Amino acid sequence: MAQGRLARLDRLNAVIRDVHQALVGARTREAIETAVCERLTAAGRYRFAIALRADGEGTLVPAAWTDGADGLIDAVLPLEEVTAETSPALRAHETGTTQVVERVADRPDSVPWRDPFLEAGIGSIATVPIVYGDTQYGAVTVCAGGEDAFDEREVAVLDELGETVGHAIAAAERREREETLTALYEATRELLGTETEGAVCDVVVDAASEALDLPEVGIFLFDGTENVLRPASATDELVAFYGGTDTFGPGRADSETWHAFATGETKVFDDISESERVANPDTEARSSFVRPLGEHGVFVAASTEVGAFDGSRRKLLGLLAATPRPPSTASPAGPMSASANRNSRIAPGGSSASPGWRPCSRTSPARSSAPPPARRSNAASASA
Repeated sequence: MAQGRLARLDRLNAVIRDVHQALVGARTREAIETAVCERLTAAGRYRFAIALRADGEGTLVPAAWTDGADGLIDAVLPLEEVTAETSPALRAHETGTTQVVERVADRPDSVPWRDPFLEAGIGSIATVPIVYGDTQYGAVTVCAGGEDAFDEREVAVLDELGETVGHAIAAAERREREETLTALYEATRELLGTETEGAVCDVVVDAASEALDLPEVGIFLFDGTENVLRPASATDELVAFYGGTDTFGPGRADSETWHAFATGETKVFDDISESERVANPDTEARSSFVRPLGEHGVFVAASTEVGAFDGSRRKLLGLLAATPRPPSTASPAGPMSASANRNSRIAPGGSSASPGWRPCSRTSPARSSAPPPARRSNAASASA
């Protein structure tokens, strides 16, 4: 019996060492979450692993998971009125301690995630909080086929793993901030030599796309003579998201891009496809960030991933978005410039769409051939 427990602990330690090695080469939070899930299940000890990310509003969303867990996630999420009392994941996140369900079958029938886990062949689960200092990043739910799969020693090892993953995420975010600030500095220097609006926009789109490894970035400038927003610089990927609609304003197709400019409010969406003001109903965009540039226009960033713009990335995008200012010789306005009433710009819900994108001055930089770092779901909250 003792030898069996020792052998099991040795195998677990080998898995943890494998996870640690993977973390060394992971440079982004997405890559870290994916690596943890893949390495935890690679040896066959655990059936599934699901990384859950805190969304800043008291809920958790699935950020990455191992192959085969898609159906489980779809069955369990989203759940309405999930609380820490019924959700081990939320309880682990809120308390900062690993939560273990030794026998899923023993949970009351009223627990909404019980049946889907049993149908997936899960006998026990452990949810490990991901923390670093006072920062709670989320949790990792580890699913085992057998019951009573997590003894005290195993839980202690998983606790340490949660802290290690938290440290890796903090380091990745710190590195991203440093790279963004460097890009911002270089962009500021380059802006000193620019003489046109287009050149300013190109510099900022370049900096944002490269520093944040984000292929979907663009800037729309306000044309005061026609009271519309037009693209000044954008990557090909962002252009594709809009599906041929390139001009926004009153009497045209409603969009969050125009609404952010009209109201002067920064808009952040975990899933833009759920908005009533999506310009292209068939868009592949999910996360979206739209920040007004005063009276000049808007800065737009998007991603195919749900919930891609967390608090840290929003701050970095905000820094980059604050950089562009047209040269003093350029006038962004016209009849509807700084003195115009912003409320008069809000479209009443027109249905006309522009004929298509005119050529933009930017295309996206060369991208890595590596696969996307994480798979995401449209789920709103986590229960497992």
